Amino acid sequence: KDPSLLLPTHDWNDCGRTQYKDFTDTTLATNFRIGEGMPGRVLQKRVPEWIQDVQVLDAKTFHRAEAAKRTGIHTAAAFPVVFRNRVVLIVELFSEFILQNLTTNLELVAPVAQMLARVMERDAANMSRIILQTVPWAVVALSSVGSIMHCNKAATQLFDVGETPCDESWGITLASLLGPQAAEMLQSALDNIAQGKSEESLIVTTVARPA
Repeated sequence: KDPSLLLPTHDWNDCGRTQYKDFTDTTLATNFRIGEGMPGRVLQKRVPEWIQDVQVLDAKTFHRAEAAKRTGIHTAAAFPVVFRNRVVLIVELFSEFILQNLTTNLELVAPVAQMLARVMERDAANMSRIILQTVPWAVVALSSVGSIMHCNKAATQLFDVGETPCDESWGITLASLLGPQAAEMLQSALDNIAQGKSEESLIVTTVARPA
């Protein structure tokens, strides 16, 4: 994905008023590059922005000015949601009223943006765990010396350990569960990573549980 490009979403709350459909449709048909329009400026500066009356601006400053005039929208505001040091979302707010200085209110929005980022991080972690537990391949997380730290359900089935939790409490290395040839290949890969000869942190190999 292009980190300099903003794409519109369909997550709108227009209070059920059809009068905003023109503005909504215009927004859904508009992409913003970094620095372009209000969303692009927020993406570039990573700080909230508010415009008291978008109807008095030209299309370069506020791309949807004409649609705003047609639908009666005046005040606009936007703030960034930063996730893992990357802007992943720009939230926009609009009003049919001309609101006075929103600087204080936008400062209050900062904790909300941080909360959204934490929710996204939590959901991403949960989704990663769900995916790892459902894939048919054995996935094992190792320490720098090859000790098993975590693994998924497929790995416990491969190593035939029943319901035993697959984590650092095992106190064993992955090599001890593999055949000699696979263990040698694994150790070689770990050595290369430890010595800086490889930038890879993911090792993919096909193994079979020893008879």
